[in-house]
Formats: sequence, structure tokens, C-alpha cells
Amino acid sequence: MNDELSHIFQTYFSNERNEIHFLGNPPHITRLAKWLENLKPFDHPDAYARLEDEVLLFEHFEFDSSARSIKGSQQRRSEATENRAFVAVVPTEAGALHHGTIAADYSIENYKKNLETVFCKHYNEIPEYKRSLREKGIITDANRVITAFFIEDTTILGNIYETKDETQPWKPIVLPFCDFFIDLFESSPDVEIALCASWYPSEYCLWYIDRTLIQEYRDQMIETKSVEIINFDPLSIGVKISIPDEKLQNNREQMNEHKN
Repeated sequence: MNDELSHIFQTYFSNERNEIHFLGNPPHITRLAKWLENLKPFDHPDAYARLEDEVLLFEHFEFDSSARSIKGSQQRRSEATENRAFVAVVPTEAGALHHGTIAADYSIENYKKNLETVFCKHYNEIPEYKRSLREKGIITDANRVITAFFIEDTTILGNIYETKDETQPWKPIVLPFCDFFIDLFESSPDVEIALCASWYPSEYCLWYIDRTLIQEYRDQMIETKSVEIINFDPLSIGVKISIPDEKLQNNREQMNEHKN
């Protein structure tokens, strides 16, 4: 299993209770578990699954709601800076503490622009994905090909917006309910399924949408032009501890004695 599939399964399907949320009664949902169980890693696309005469073309990509430049997202650059700072920390026996902030400018405009950019990039690659699978004999003329995008919002702490509802003053942004995404998905007929992942206030969450459910989501969509993402300042905290060689040796000897 490649790194991307390992990440997906460890993050979203490693608990005793794994939930996929959806509206309505999509025709593919009962088959989805079998497709996921049979996913095989591939270079381009990321994976595929074959069940009877159907082949699932599976592509994963990420985005966040921070500002972006040719050097990548602001959040990614800030995370890299914090990682380098932590690596440079010299460990001590008492424990050397490092703390910093993931500095980024989050906005609904960035969220929309970043998603549309990466979605369109991978959408335009679908003919190439199919060609690659055909060259390996995975797709034949007898197969029905279903394309699924696994779209992961990697914004740290998720994307939260304020509401005017006193009983629920804030809500998480869920991609399939965003007006611009519904329009984009509807106008992209070569993608039949989208699995949209994000971080809720306390857990990872996964939503399913296919082309039969577009109106279901449209009936409950949010108008993103009136949404303002709450800017958090995620903290980066780490501790490095230095254990003297003699303590390590004593621990090894005690473990050996325990084994004997």
C-alpha cells in the first residue's frame, strides 16, 4: 500500500466505528465498502479497485484554506518552518520544550480558490488516468469505469464559521454543502463520486456525495459569500528529552533480566 492509501486508511478507517456521512440513498454506498477493501495502489491514479465488470478509478488530493503562492500553501510553509525549528532543538535530560505558532491567513476565498484549482487539475488528468489503467490491462472495453475523488481538507483545526443562530453560534464548513462545490461537481460529469474529508472540532469526518445526490445537497447548501472563516492560531508544541547512555544501558539490562 502506498503512502497516500496508508494515510487515508489510518486516518479515516482505523477505528472500531468508521462513519461515512451522506444524504439520501445513494446507489453506490453499499458497494463503496467493497471497493475500498479492494483498492490497489497505482501510480497514476493513486489507486483502483475492480469488482466484476466495474473498475473504480480512485484519486486523492489535498487542499487547505490558507493563502497560496507558487511556493505552496501558507500553512504548509509555516508547518515546515516549525518542523525545522523543532529539529534544531537540543534535547536535555530535563526536557527541552519547543513551542510556536502555525501562522497562516485563512479565508473562505482561499478555501474556494484552492479547492477549485486542485480539483480542476486532477479532473483534467482523468483521461490520462484511464489511459494508464488501460495500458496495464486493468480497464478494458467491457468495463464500466467509475471515477472517485477523495478530497481532503487539511486545514489545521478545520474550518469554522460564525452563524446568527444563538443555539449554534458556529458550524464547521463541510465541502459537499458549499454552493461553489455543488456547482463544480455538477459541471464535472467525469467524476461520479466524491469523498470529502475534513477535521471537525474533535474528530475527522468523511462525507459522501455522488451525482444522484446533487439536489439533496443543494437543498441544504450554504451560500459561502456570506461566510467568514474564524482564524485560529494553531500551536506547535514538542519536547525533546536526552537520556544518558548509562540509563539506557541500565534499562536494557533490566529488560533482559525480565525476559529471563
